[in-house]
Amino acid sequence: MTGVLSEYRGRKIVLALKLAAIRYAQEHGAISMRTKNDSLNPAILRLNQKLGYRAQPGKSILKSIL
Repeated sequence: MTGVLSEYRGRKIVLALKLAAIRYAQEHGAISMRTKNDSLNPAILRLNQKLGYRAQPGKSILKSIL
């Protein structure tokens, strides 16, 4: 996941970080990538879609506190 402090949002920092990660992965032979995000965050959902990520069903994990 990529996070940016609220006072730095809207400056395309996440876009730059994600593009750098994609470039690095491609240069090192990756043929696919996955990302995780907050499904209630429309900005990151739009960005991931723009970058070519396709939505997949999520996973839920329940950890016992006992």
